[in-house]
Amino acid sequence: MTLTTTNKKTQDLQQALRQASAALAEQISDLTSLKVRTLWVKVSEDGAFKEEDARPVAATTIELDGDTTMIIPMRDENGVLVRDDALLEVHLGSVKSAMEYRQKLIETIIDTVRQARER
Repeated sequence: MTLTTTNKKTQDLQQALRQASAALAEQISDLTSLKVRTLWVKVSEDGAFKEEDARPVAATTIELDGDTTMIIPMRDENGVLVRDDALLEVHLGSVKSAMEYRQKLIETIIDTVRQARER
């Protein structure tokens, strides 16, 4: 193997590591908050709908420091606000799934860093 080939491989490895580091940094910054939005859309009789017509009905944001904001669905029934429990249940299921996914992502990042340090 020539010196030029070795230098090229070293440069390729360094570039790959820079790209992996940038991707990892982006994933870590995305972990600082968890946002889940539940949308609704009217479906026509033939089952069709336009995704761009979807409107928010519930939202949750959980910050890394534990601050949480939740907007829950309510409807007006003769001047009395009533929580829409069915929509809230769907939304909370989505929040739970997002939290589980984030936990797995954190564990994967930690394992990757540990493996990299061992090399």
